[in-house]
Amino acid sequence: EGTSEELANNPEVKKAYLGG
Repeated sequence: EGTSEELANNPEVKKAYLGG
């Protein structure tokens, strides 16, 4: 688990985050 900045820097996590 990382910070919100690290998560935002990961395309896969970002996509999953936006996809809900």
